[in-house]
Amino acid sequence: MKPHPKLRKTIKWTGAAATVLMVVAWIGSGWWGAGWMGQRGDALQVAGGRVLWGHDGGMNFLEFNPGVHFGASNFKFAWWFQWLDNGRPIGHGSAWVVVVPLWALVLMMAFVTAVAWHLDTLAHRRAHAHHCTKCNYDRAGLVAGAACPECGSVPK
Repeated sequence: MKPHPKLRKTIKWTGAAATVLMVVAWIGSGWWGAGWMGQRGDALQVAGGRVLWGHDGGMNFLEFNPGVHFGASNFKFAWWFQWLDNGRPIGHGSAWVVVVPLWALVLMMAFVTAVAWHLDTLAHRRAHAHHCTKCNYDRAGLVAGAACPECGSVPK
């Protein structure tokens, strides 16, 4: 089953816009951060070139209070993945944090977008492979060296 051309273009352009926004968020997160922590200790934070997701477990492991937080920070980036925990079993006062660097998310988004652009370009080329280069007339069924019946140009 072939994807619809409008769907391909939507994925292509949405992916490009999302990739640009992710790059802006990645660079901006070096100076600014935003985070959320729920009443039960679940947390999500974007700061320092990373996304932090975790659970506090009432241990003040994440060092911020419940609610939404915005603020400035010293410019720094987290360049690698991390897993931190306090060693307790889940549900028994456990605290854990997963840190994913934003560059990895940007890279994945850029790769998917590049694949979408490539597939759309291939589909466009295949759709116009037998068309006249001058007037875009569909030359399917004509002899290879025959002149175009629409404009009279001869293909090379």
